[in-house]
Amino acid sequence: RRTMSIGCWARRRQWSGRSVAELFEKSRTTMPPKATGSLPAETHAAIIAYVLEVNGSVPGAVELPADAARLAAWRVP
Repeated sequence: RRTMSIGCWARRRQWSGRSVAELFEKSRTTMPPKATGSLPAETHAAIIAYVLEVNGSVPGAVELPADAARLAAWRVP
């Protein structure tokens, strides 16, 4: 099985234009692969923020919220 780098994961065409909430929920419900549910929501939010930043998004003044409802308004570039 081929693995994908974290940067490639978010750049994939399938995520462009979709809500950050979708990416957050995908991460939260599938990662880490052998220990799904073992990380707090805040850790997933930090990972998503990092992935977005390394893919060109400009960080905001506050941390990305660990709440899918609040993330729904934002889109993956």
